[in-house]
Amino acid sequence: MMERIAELVVKLRKPIILITAGFTVFFLFGIPKLRVESDFVKYLPSSDPAVKLFNEVSKNFKGNSIAMVIVHSDDVFSHSTLSKIDTLTRAYKGIEGVSYVMSLTDIMDIKKTEDGLEVGKLIEKGQIPTSPDSLKKLKDYILSKERFKGQIVSEDGKYAAILIRIQDGADRERIAKEIREITEKKKGGYRIYYGGLPLDMLFIDELIRGEMGRLTPITFFILLLVLYLGFRRIWGVILPMGNVLIAVIWVLGAMGWTGRPLSMVSDAVPTILLAVGSAYGIHLLNRFFEEVREGRERKSVVKDTLKGVGIPILMAGVTTLVGFLSILSSSLTHLRDFGIFSSLGILFALCGSLLFIPVILLYLPIRTKDRKKGIRERITSTFLENLSQRIYRGKVYIVLFFAILAAISLVFLPRLTRRVNWLEYFEKGNPIRKAWQVIDEKFGGSEQV
Repeated sequence: MMERIAELVVKLRKPIILITAGFTVFFLFGIPKLRVESDFVKYLPSSDPAVKLFNEVSKNFKGNSIAMVIVHSDDVFSHSTLSKIDTLTRAYKGIEGVSYVMSLTDIMDIKKTEDGLEVGKLIEKGQIPTSPDSLKKLKDYILSKERFKGQIVSEDGKYAAILIRIQDGADRERIAKEIREITEKKKGGYRIYYGGLPLDMLFIDELIRGEMGRLTPITFFILLLVLYLGFRRIWGVILPMGNVLIAVIWVLGAMGWTGRPLSMVSDAVPTILLAVGSAYGIHLLNRFFEEVREGRERKSVVKDTLKGVGIPILMAGVTTLVGFLSILSSSLTHLRDFGIFSSLGILFALCGSLLFIPVILLYLPIRTKDRKKGIRERITSTFLENLSQRIYRGKVYIVLFFAILAAISLVFLPRLTRRVNWLEYFEKGNPIRKAWQVIDEKFGGSEQV
């Protein structure tokens, strides 16, 4: 099999280069079409009964997405703080797609009177109290009412919540951005916390983009260093990394062209491909550098390389690919996407290692090295030789050790528990987690039914 592939690689080297270049350009144009999906509801299939009910409730009750802006002050019941809350409330009302806004300065109050019940605004428009006595009276009244205390103002009077309900079908991302932009512009010296699904989605969107922009380069440069230390050849660095970068471009472009979004799961695909996909090119190049000699025809070196390690590389790639495809058994939409595109990326990297890299090796002016081992090679060879001898001598104990470890693992396996608390996905200093901690402590909990 590998003999036929080796012959085809040598025979079709120019078409392989042209096809690779063409697909790379094509998928590059797909990358700008990538979008980020941060809506947790979209992680479940649309046919799920819970999703259907969630959407039905949203349709019939003018939206079920509520954003929360929490204002922190030494005393919420001061004229300046109430005025700031009123300014923000009126500004949020002007956002297209917002169905209503509720805050201390714009909430209905029901009072018992001699004639029955009186329904009106808690604070009439333009009538925020100014004197200390009237402010104290307002504070005492509000904190005496269970429908206000712990709902829109904290019991200690230092936190006030503004609730913004978003209409069904409105662009939640746009509205969340407008809410935050307005708040940051008008908040003055007040500390602000953002909560609720729309604003959380905005932070998650930025988190996904930031992690991709941070983790991918870090992984890339670590691999560059490892490859250089391993091969001590410039082509030993460029070829594996170039191949896996092409695979990353192809898989991100495929996601863009097919309309599949990046999520909190699939944003790890580029990093995984860099780490896993580079291994196939490393194996091939290592064998090639062993085969290349002064005076040997390059075609025969490439053929012998593919014949020598082609099958192991192919099997390593196929088993990894099948492992990622097993994730398709999940009912979570974005987890399935992660499995599909991770396996697709592995396939791209595998094909590049068996086709593209060998073709490039036919043209590169790779300098042959003296077959005499250097100090580094001799140290490595001695270490591995000693390690293999120790493994052979202690084979019974090694097998016994792993058998005991497996038995212990099986004993503890039934103690494995499942817990769904998506806030724990974020580190303690994350704005989302900090905001929900404030909501938990000051407003009676962050969970909604």
